[in-house]
Amino acid sequence: MSPRKYWNAYVKKNGGVRHVSERLSIPYSTVYAVHTGHRGIGKKLAQHMVDQDPNLDKSVLVFVTAEKKSN
Repeated sequence: MSPRKYWNAYVKKNGGVRHVSERLSIPYSTVYAVHTGHRGIGKKLAQHMVDQDPNLDKSVLVFVTAEKKSN
């Protein structure tokens, strides 16, 4: 499973962007931007996510990158 699929599966399993935002204590806009591919997950954000939910795998989260958008 790719890192992005791992993240999207987590969001789906946990009730969507709003619920994940609340669960991980991260602003909705940040979770939404990651979910839509506009931003990735850096080391600090991944660590914060794992601190909030130990079931997440930091070694996978750090490889969730922003998707390049074609014009």
